[in-house]
Amino acid sequence: MSLGCTDQDAILAPGVVPVANREFTGNQPPATWPWAQPGLARRTPTVPPVGDVSTESVAAPGPDLIAGISAGRAQERYGIYSTIAPMVAAPPGFVDHRTPWQDATRLTGQALGRSTEAEKPVADLEARLARARQQYPALAGAAGVLPRGARPDDRPPGSTCSPATGSPPGSAPNSWARSTRPTSSS
Repeated sequence: MSLGCTDQDAILAPGVVPVANREFTGNQPPATWPWAQPGLARRTPTVPPVGDVSTESVAAPGPDLIAGISAGRAQERYGIYSTIAPMVAAPPGFVDHRTPWQDATRLTGQALGRSTEAEKPVADLEARLARARQQYPALAGAAGVLPRGARPDDRPPGSTCSPATGSPPGSAPNSWARSTRPTSSS
C-alpha cells in the first residue's frame, strides 16, 4: 500500500502494483499520475478518501507492505501501521516529505525484495537527467519543475501533500529540490 505522497511511483518502479494508493494527486485516477499509469498493468488500486489514513483504511485493502516514505509523520504511527503489515518509512535523518526519490525507490525496492529491479529505473532516469543537463545547460541551478498546468499550491481539500511538488502545504514550492541529505547533527 502506498501511504505516502509519492510512494506509488517507488512501488511501481520495480514492477509491483500497490493494492491501495493514498489520494493526493487531485483527480488523477487511481491516485496515480499519467506517467505511472502504464505500470498499473490494468489493475486499479483502492483509493481511500482524501486525508483518511486511519488504521482501518490502511488495513482494509490487506497490504503485504505499507510504504510511507513520503507520508510525513509516518514514524509516529509506525508501531500502529506495522501491526497491519511490514512498513517502510523515511529513513532517520530525513525531513518529512524530503527523502530523495532515488533513496525512496531503492528503499522500497529492498523492502519488496526487488532491489535489482528498483535500481534499473533509478539508473535510467539519472542517465536521462544527465543527458538533459548537457542538452540544456541554461537550466543549470533551476530549483524545480512542475507538471504541465500545475501550480505549487494545487492539492485537493484535506490533502497533506501538494501534487505539484510533493511538499507539505505551506512549504516553499521548490524546497523539495534543495538538499535533503541528513545532517551530521544528532
